[in-house]
Amino acid sequence: MHKVEEKDLVGYEGSLIPVRVLSRNGTTARVITKRAGVHVLGDQIYEVPISALQDDRNP
Repeated sequence: MHKVEEKDLVGYEGSLIPVRVLSRNGTTARVITKRAGVHVLGDQIYEVPISALQDDRNP
Protein backbone atom coordinates (compact mmCIF):
# COMPACT_ATOMS: atom_id res chain seq x y z
CA MET A 1 0.00 0.00 0.00
CA HIS A 2 1.15 3.56 -0.70
CA LYS A 3 0.14 7.06 0.36
CA VAL A 4 -0.36 10.21 -1.71
CA GLU A 5 -0.87 13.79 -0.55
CA GLU A 6 -4.23 15.22 -1.57
CA LYS A 7 -2.51 18.10 -3.38
CA ASP A 8 -1.08 15.52 -5.81
CA LEU A 9 -4.57 14.13 -6.44
CA VAL A 10 -6.72 17.26 -6.72
CA GLY A 11 -4.38 20.24 -6.29
CA TYR A 12 -5.65 21.21 -2.81
CA GLU A 13 -3.79 20.83 0.49
CA GLY A 14 -5.32 18.15 2.67
CA SER A 15 -4.14 14.93 4.21
CA LEU A 16 -2.20 11.83 3.24
CA ILE A 17 -4.52 9.34 1.53
CA PRO A 18 -3.85 5.60 1.40
CA VAL A 19 -3.93 4.38 -2.20
CA ARG A 20 -3.46 1.12 -4.09
CA VAL A 21 -1.39 1.35 -7.27
CA LEU A 22 -3.29 -0.08 -10.24
CA SER A 23 -0.62 0.51 -12.90
CA ARG A 24 2.59 2.42 -13.66
CA ASN A 25 3.97 3.60 -16.97
CA GLY A 26 7.36 4.97 -15.92
CA THR A 27 6.40 8.60 -15.21
CA THR A 28 2.86 8.31 -13.86
CA ALA A 29 0.85 5.86 -11.79
CA ARG A 30 -2.87 5.11 -11.84
CA VAL A 31 -4.07 4.77 -8.23
CA ILE A 32 -7.34 4.10 -6.42
CA THR A 33 -8.03 5.86 -3.12
CA LYS A 34 -8.69 3.52 -0.23
CA ARG A 35 -10.01 6.13 2.22
CA ALA A 36 -11.70 9.51 1.99
CA GLY A 37 -9.79 12.70 2.71
CA VAL A 38 -10.69 16.36 2.97
CA HIS A 39 -11.13 16.83 -0.80
CA VAL A 40 -11.39 13.28 -2.18
CA LEU A 41 -13.69 10.31 -1.67
CA GLY A 42 -12.66 6.70 -1.26
CA ASP A 43 -12.59 4.33 -4.25
CA GLN A 44 -11.80 7.01 -6.84
CA ILE A 45 -9.17 6.52 -9.55
CA TYR A 46 -6.52 9.17 -10.22
CA GLU A 47 -3.35 9.47 -12.25
CA VAL A 48 -0.38 10.92 -10.33
CA PRO A 49 3.35 11.37 -10.94
CA ILE A 50 5.42 8.42 -9.73
CA SER A 51 7.29 10.84 -7.44
CA ALA A 52 4.03 11.49 -5.53
CA LEU A 53 3.84 7.90 -4.26
CA GLN A 54 5.02 7.37 -0.69
CA ASP A 55 5.65 3.79 0.42
CA ASP A 56 3.63 2.94 3.55
CA ARG A 57 6.48 0.80 4.86
CA ASN A 58 8.81 3.84 5.04
CA PRO A 59 7.05 6.56 7.09
